[in-house]
Amino acid sequence: MVSRRKTVGGRNFNVLGTQLTGLKWAFLALSIGSVVYAGYLMLTAKQGIEQIINAVAIQVGTTVANPDMTEYDGDRLVWRLQADSAKEQETKVLLKNPVIDLFAENGDKMPIRAHQGIYDKTNKVMHFKGNVLAGYQTWDLSSETLDYFDEKGEVIVADTFVLKQEGMRISGKDLRIFRTEEKVQVLQGVHMSIEENQ
Repeated sequence: MVSRRKTVGGRNFNVLGTQLTGLKWAFLALSIGSVVYAGYLMLTAKQGIEQIINAVAIQVGTTVANPDMTEYDGDRLVWRLQADSAKEQETKVLLKNPVIDLFAENGDKMPIRAHQGIYDKTNKVMHFKGNVLAGYQTWDLSSETLDYFDEKGEVIVADTFVLKQEGMRISGKDLRIFRTEEKVQVLQGVHMSIEENQ
């Protein structure tokens, strides 16, 4: 590389050095601008910094206290999952005392809670077991197990269940809730009783 010198008013200037210094400042300004913009995007994203930290901690296999995970479809919140603790084992996240809120397109919320849960990240399926309690429209649902299939938007209770509403009780086995169509199916042993208010 040949450096050219220019004399102006009795002073010598290194023309190539001046150009390189200007180029260095331009790249430095571009780098700082990129970092500031990336920081802005992170702070304005739907997931907060704490959720990003929790997700990273779960991915590396450590136990996370009070995880808070969310799933969005565009701008619409699909579900929010919280628990007392979470620990990853391969492609599954083990949850202690999970609580999930499933959100319908019209904004209706279906809360589900249980003693234990497993979130299968690969298949996007959540398994809940142990004193499962849920609310669907005006009904209270209780069972020992419940599965939520995120891709289909289906809630399935393969075991026995009890649905209660003021003055009515329905029990059976193999309950399916199709959330997008807002339909409920019971495939086995339906028994309904009317309870009188006292």
